[in-house]
Amino acid sequence: METELDKIQTTITIPLGLKNRIRKLKGSMTYKQYLSKLLRDRNKLAHNESYIEIQNLVRKSAVYSFGYYKVTFTYNEYNNSENFIFDIDIVEIRNKGALESIEKFKKNMLGSEKLQSYQELILTHKLYFELLEKAIQIEIEPLFSHKSRMDDYDAWKKEFESLGLSKKSFDFDVMRKLRTLENQGDAF
Repeated sequence: METELDKIQTTITIPLGLKNRIRKLKGSMTYKQYLSKLLRDRNKLAHNESYIEIQNLVRKSAVYSFGYYKVTFTYNEYNNSENFIFDIDIVEIRNKGALESIEKFKKNMLGSEKLQSYQELILTHKLYFELLEKAIQIEIEPLFSHKSRMDDYDAWKKEFESLGLSKKSFDFDVMRKLRTLENQGDAF
């Protein structure tokens, strides 16, 4: 919970040597993110494994465009926690401005041929990974270079590690989705 005091901008005076060491240790994190991480680490050490982290998740909305389509989706705002996950959800799909159902989107993307369940699943997963890439670009790194290939989980893992994203986020946002695709693929 943020109080009125937390909203007031303050300046803390520290020696230049300490500032340089902190700048080096924090890497690409902001000072606020790094200080939050230090506080979490301190709480884990002080309370062993009985520490529970309360997160205030903020849902954000974004639009991903390609061709005539605009996909509005929501995700959790990045908070640099070990328990953080993006949790992508599609809100709506528009084709040339008109609202379109996910079923109609799949049919349009796959053509008029009879849709096979596995093709639909692959299309849905491909869109999901493109939305995940977009969320990462917005929240963390505008130069995120993975290019949303869903099947290359080693590249996803390297990207998540290089960006300092949590293992839980990788497991939930990438591996859970890929396991779903693998399990559905075994049925065909």
